[in-house]
Amino acid sequence: MGRSAIKPADCQKGMGICMSGKNVLQILRTRRAGWWMGLLLLGICGILAAEAGRLCLGNDIWYDELFTMGLSSHSFKEIAGFTARDVHPPFYYFYMRILRESGKLIAQGVHPVTVGKAGSLLPFVLLFFYACTIVRKRFGLLTAGIFSFCIFTMPQLSWYTTEIRMYSLALFLVTAALLHSYEIICGKERDWIFLAVYGILAAYTHYFACAAVAMVYLYLLVWFVKTGQLKTAGKKWLVCVLVSVVSYIPWMFAVAAQVAQVKDNYWILPLTFRSLGGCVKFLLKPAFRKETWNVAAAVLLFAVYAAVFLYSMCKDRIPLQKKGKLLVKTLKGKEREERAREDAFAAAGLFMLLGLVAFGFAASFFIRPVFIYRYMLPAMGGFWLCFSLLIGRLQRKNPVFLPVLILLLATGFADFQNFRKEEIWKREQMDYTLEALQEIEKEDKIIFNFNHVQGILGYYLPDNETYLWKEEPEALIKEMFGKKNAVEDIEEVKAWLYKGNRVWFAGSGNAREELIGEWKGNGLTVTEEASCLVERYWFNLYSIHLEK
Repeated sequence: MGRSAIKPADCQKGMGICMSGKNVLQILRTRRAGWWMGLLLLGICGILAAEAGRLCLGNDIWYDELFTMGLSSHSFKEIAGFTARDVHPPFYYFYMRILRESGKLIAQGVHPVTVGKAGSLLPFVLLFFYACTIVRKRFGLLTAGIFSFCIFTMPQLSWYTTEIRMYSLALFLVTAALLHSYEIICGKERDWIFLAVYGILAAYTHYFACAAVAMVYLYLLVWFVKTGQLKTAGKKWLVCVLVSVVSYIPWMFAVAAQVAQVKDNYWILPLTFRSLGGCVKFLLKPAFRKETWNVAAAVLLFAVYAAVFLYSMCKDRIPLQKKGKLLVKTLKGKEREERAREDAFAAAGLFMLLGLVAFGFAASFFIRPVFIYRYMLPAMGGFWLCFSLLIGRLQRKNPVFLPVLILLLATGFADFQNFRKEEIWKREQMDYTLEALQEIEKEDKIIFNFNHVQGILGYYLPDNETYLWKEEPEALIKEMFGKKNAVEDIEEVKAWLYKGNRVWFAGSGNAREELIGEWKGNGLTVTEEASCLVERYWFNLYSIHLEK
């Protein structure tokens, strides 16, 4: 039979679908296809979560994580005292303390660092649970799948599945508070309790998480005013706010002391207009092999996000006509009300992040520089939830859905794979480092020229006295771990050697060469034994002896 004689009906055999390019697109736009795509994405996220869990088995930490490990090993009262002298609220460290104690009961012998990493992954797993429940129920399975994929794979986020810091917990608490605010708008009364609890815990986790939750309350207030519900819902809103404020009063004295401390001395650099570009890069720049691809993808993601947001906010509101033909059908009745709720919620997810950045810049201007890019993390869940909702709505109506989904998948897989490779490589390096450290005995003394390396190696060698060359170790680290001191001159080192102590030097950076040259000119010999890496810190390990 000739090609021209084939009729469309003849293609309907077996599964009954003629797989032309046009038909494939039509199939991808069906409700059932959206359901299957969402289910597939959720399945992928389950695999990613399992892989992140496997990566939690590593036991390498960096200096900020050292604070977490140190603080969470103390009592709740001591944790509150330590954090009051630091720059963060205490709840995250309470959370880690509970996990560590639970870990001892459930799986004895598990390394505390592994428990800490698992504690960072847990909030992502809880967000996955929220995606499968509230997000799926309100916005559909496709949106739930896209949101889960974004949470696990978008730039920066995958790294925080294993980093032992409070950012993943803050991300969960703020995102959950935002989702429960939508439940409130949909008429769920009990969700006021969830909103209050999550909001209070977020405020006790990170100050920028507190600011993000304040914007969730602002979103609710604006919605109630706009919809004329202020008289009926305003009282509940006010009670929720008052309960939150009263619950935070016990910590306000510590906040005042921390603000005074930050004004006097803090390490964050001043912000410039270029910092705004840095915020965009932090949010959207992926990890492809070529830097040009990364920049192109970041620009494209930014353009897509802006275009989709503006399109969704305008579509179905303005009836467009061409030659008397209605191009856009305006929504009516319940469908219009539901779309208005979704649009307001999507706007809240975006503007929560923009508001957090504005808050960071304002605080940096009026107090002193206090904002760095990772402080956006508490609001990034809402940012990607907004995008997921708007993209999910395009699946059945707009041809840009498939290219945007492909862009998301490519960006996410590249970023997660880069994170995975980096974690595996650091784990291999850590195994080598721990093997090298086995040469150090309990009575040996170790000298450092970088306080971060002193703190971290002191964690892995808790029985050894460690000394920072001509500099005092950080007070909180010294109090939490002990056995950290300063050594001022070469004669002290010689005295140890005369007494029969073995002495080691963990030298970091180019400054170690100058220091080694000084020692060699003053009666000491220095021999390199190993080159090591702990998480992100390279150092050379040297043995020190008296010159013969």
